[in-house]
Amino acid sequence: MKLTLTLTKKGETLCREVREVVDSESFGAACADIWKDLEQHALERATSVGEYMDRLNEAVFDKLDGALLSFDRE
Repeated sequence: MKLTLTLTKKGETLCREVREVVDSESFGAACADIWKDLEQHALERATSVGEYMDRLNEAVFDKLDGALLSFDRE
């Protein structure tokens, strides 16, 4: 089935994707793609390669801290 996955934090939409989810594997893949999107945004904000390497996962966890993942059927 098609699901709209929405990641929000403090009323701000961090990510919204429509994905075909049929089992735990496809749901996990959709969540992994959201993680990759957050990594990409952290990369775009980094001012140096060293900062990027030091803060990448920490920046993603900072974004996810307090965030809410919801889904709606299409």
